[in-house]
Amino acid sequence: MALIIACVSLISGYIRVTFSNISAERQSRTIRQTLFRSILNKDIVYFDQHKTGELSLYLTDNVNKIYDGMGDKLCSAIEMISTCISGLAIGRILSSN
Repeated sequence: MALIIACVSLISGYIRVTFSNISAERQSRTIRQTLFRSILNKDIVYFDQHKTGELSLYLTDNVNKIYDGMGDKLCSAIEMISTCISGLAIGRILSSN
């Protein structure tokens, strides 16, 4: 029985990580495209005031931070909270018997 639970946990963990990374990748791609379009629509004065490296930094560094937060970390936090709640519920059910 424990082996079955371990296998189901392993498979569901893999699915969780895969889907969360796919979702984070799609969101970061959308953010990059929107930011790039926004930069292209700026006036020439904007480009005179900002350095070229600063613009590429916005496209890579900040979006990568968002990707890291939305990817595995967010799903891990949700998993830990749901594990805690289900553990408390199981403990309450077993202590009442």
